[in-house]
Formats: sequence, C-alpha cells, structure tokens
Amino acid sequence: MYSTGSTYVQHSGTVLSETAGLSAVHSVEMLQDQAQCILGDFVRARYPRQPTRFGRLLLAIPLLRMIRPATVEAFFFRDTVGDASVIRLLHDMYSSCSHLGEAADGGGKAAVGAAPAHADVATV
Repeated sequence: MYSTGSTYVQHSGTVLSETAGLSAVHSVEMLQDQAQCILGDFVRARYPRQPTRFGRLLLAIPLLRMIRPATVEAFFFRDTVGDASVIRLLHDMYSSCSHLGEAADGGGKAAVGAAPAHADVATV
C-alpha cells in the first residue's frame, strides 16, 4: 500500500497557506487533510515505536515554507525539467488538458478526468 515515504512527505508538505487566486479553496483544504491523514497512516505503520514522529513532522512543515520555491525546483526538478518553472509547467499542463477535453467531446463539456479551464494553479 505504501510505496515510499518520500512521496507522502512531498505531498503532505504542500501546505495551504497562500490561497490567492484559488477558486476551489475548500477542495484544496480537503486534499491537504487527506494528504496529512495518509502521511499519518504511513508514519505510524513504518515507525510504530516512534509515536510522536508524525506530530514532529507536522511541526516541521512550517519550516519548509522558509525554503524558496526556486531552491525546491532546483533540488528536485532541475534534472527533469531544466530551468523551467514547475508552476508554469503545471499551468500549461492543465491548460492543455482542458483544451484536449473540449476538443474530444465537441467543445461543449470537458472530458471526464480533464482539468477544468479554471485550474487552481497560481500564475507566475
């Protein structure tokens, strides 16, 4: 069920603290809560003899906000996407998915699974 801890830590590190430009704040908050629950389950299963580990991880998350986004991009994504901004790539990806969905069903409705045209991605 759990592939790697790093995947869950990366997802749970996505803390909702800047909501400017989001059109689905409630949905994002629910996803954040779900990610924290998954992280908690993983940590408790992986480290059963360290009952305070999950709490310490949650307390460390605000410290991660001190790291500049450019540093995170350079550390985790530079080898994959080069110097492109990850936020810009996500925006372009969601935009192209919504256009593909409109073209696939004749332009009226987005295809199932396609991102909405108003994807909740901050602009650069």
